[in-house]
Amino acid sequence: MRVLILAYHRIYPGYHIDPGTFEYQIRVLKKHFVPLTLDEVAAFIRGDFNLKKNGFAITFDDGWADNFVYAYPILKKHEVPATLFIPTSFISNENSTRPTLEDYWNNKISYKKLFRGRSSDEAAAKIARGEHTEEFLTWDEINHMKPLVQIESHAHSHAYHFRSPKIIATCGEILKERQNWLLLSGIKLEPGMPMYESGSVLMYPRYYENENRFEDFDNYKKRIKAEFKTSIAMITKKTGRRPKHLAWPFGEYNKTVIEVAKESGLETCLTTRIGAVKQGDNPYELKRFSPPRNRRLFSIALKGGAGIVLYRLAVQLKAL
Repeated sequence: MRVLILAYHRIYPGYHIDPGTFEYQIRVLKKHFVPLTLDEVAAFIRGDFNLKKNGFAITFDDGWADNFVYAYPILKKHEVPATLFIPTSFISNENSTRPTLEDYWNNKISYKKLFRGRSSDEAAAKIARGEHTEEFLTWDEINHMKPLVQIESHAHSHAYHFRSPKIIATCGEILKERQNWLLLSGIKLEPGMPMYESGSVLMYPRYYENENRFEDFDNYKKRIKAEFKTSIAMITKKTGRRPKHLAWPFGEYNKTVIEVAKESGLETCLTTRIGAVKQGDNPYELKRFSPPRNRRLFSIALKGGAGIVLYRLAVQLKAL
């Protein structure tokens, strides 16, 4: 038996996985597999939970508001559990919940008035500048989704920083893609300045470009321990449940962060490596896959084995 863990990020009209595509995928998954929570997946890996049929688990990364507005009503409709991996620094303390797809189904709001997602990179930049953004969930919305949706850790800051003195580009007038995520670690980017090799704040000791030095190992380990401690404490306080699972931000991790994850009491950690989960797998390096919009590729990926290999090749060829 095997389990497929699907890694989604955003669901909204105009996104490559829109609500209609998401509901189609949920229908197909439920027809051919048994839906599982991550707690059940963890028990399956340990050999404490037997499957008579291949399973699947739905996960979402980053805490986007559209997960509540569009994905949650579809999950609720089909009685499929899911997991949200949230970077706690992104979550809004506003006491509010937005209208959802369910409100539209019940004729309480027009479809056009539902929240529509915008640029993910722009949202990250706004968080870094301390500006208001509606792109991320509120704690009220998170708690509204319980118990169908399990809330787990995606660390606290979910940021990039410089990791080596190697210059790979020059900063332009407009920041591109993950350059925005550098702002979250306090790096000030100006047009024309060198862009150094960068990576996840969890995986790499920081390179301080102005001082031409690296963060020492003790401070690096202390910092990532604080990342986990803050995230776990905040989720526990806000939801009443201690998180047991974590998705590695940007899919980047190393032996040190795995060690800290274990010390922090986390039971599993999920990667962005493509594949299925089997009994006996390393619980801190669990494979997932990001579902494609293309229905044929989606069907291929669900077959596992050779299907996963073909899907991985399609990803490499950018055929999604």
